[in-house]
Amino acid sequence: MKLNDWFISESGLITVVCSQLTSYRLVAKQVVDFLCKNFGILTACETDTLTLSGGHVGGMDHLTNYKEKRITEGQQYGLSLDESEQIVDRYGSNTGQIYARVWAYKKQAHLFGLPDQIFAELLYSIEEEMTATPVDFFERRTGYLYLNKELSLQMKEPVLRYMRDRFNWSEQEERKHRDDLEEKMAKAYQLEQVNLLEKRNSNV
Repeated sequence: MKLNDWFISESGLITVVCSQLTSYRLVAKQVVDFLCKNFGILTACETDTLTLSGGHVGGMDHLTNYKEKRITEGQQYGLSLDESEQIVDRYGSNTGQIYARVWAYKKQAHLFGLPDQIFAELLYSIEEEMTATPVDFFERRTGYLYLNKELSLQMKEPVLRYMRDRFNWSEQEERKHRDDLEEKMAKAYQLEQVNLLEKRNSNV
């Protein structure tokens, strides 16, 4: 079986295996085309004409101007050039929702030991993108787990503390979410999970 593939079981269940972000759309197209053929659906694909969340920037012709305007706006909210650019690249026309949270929750961000940008992204991902676990945030919503090792390790405990308080986790639930995240980090960074546990215990 390939890392980016799909197959059908004897029961008719279709299972998709996709290990690369750049392959999701291609594999999805293959599966949908197969289903349409088997069910006699002749409607043409329309996804290439749909604007996804964050994509309302006026089209490609206006993208550069949109980015410049939003990056400048981010700096007015106290973010650095790099932070503003990162937010605009990631959230597109939803950037304003991140900036609004940066402005409104500065005190709460500092209370939990989180930078304004990270706290705003965490709030947005919980309130708008159905983030429910630290793994959701670091891996599935922001990609920080793979794109920024140093930041992920530094923000692990503050993010866990905030989510624990927000979702009112029990000690058992908190431990499960911490262990799940540390397991992901151990694999991503080729670390022994026991080292993460030892580091955690030394900070208690």
